[in-house]
Formats: sequence, structure tokens, C-alpha cells
Amino acid sequence: MSQKAHANKVVEHTPEYVAAPVLAKKLSVTSRYILQLAAAGKIPCARLGQKCVRFNIAEVALALGVTLTGGAN
Repeated sequence: MSQKAHANKVVEHTPEYVAAPVLAKKLSVTSRYILQLAAAGKIPCARLGQKCVRFNIAEVALALGVTLTGGAN
């Protein structure tokens, strides 16, 4: 059985890394849409497993060209 080579990205445990539902709430969209954007490569994400995906709020805001404020936590 072969394993795909993955680039190792160190993800620090900080409040800036959030799950799709948290980011979706901040952007007023569905978490499914967030995951679709990530799968299409339109927003950056850190994959921590097959089903575990986290998003850096600052990187996503930069990629989308929006400013995210405190708002929804």
C-alpha cells in the first residue's frame, strides 16, 4: 500500500485556526461552502487528517480579500 507524500505543515494551537463551522459563521455562509472553497483551492487550509480541516482566519480573509472582525466566535 502506497502513501501519498504530504507537505508537513506545522500548525500551532492558536485561536486563529478554526473549524469550518466557526469560519462559516464569521462569513455568514454554510460550513459545506467553506469546505467546497478549500477543496477547490480558493482558500488555504491545514488538513490534520482525512476529515479534520482547520482554517487560519487571517489567511482566509487575505485569500478572499475581506476583513473579518471579532463578530461571531
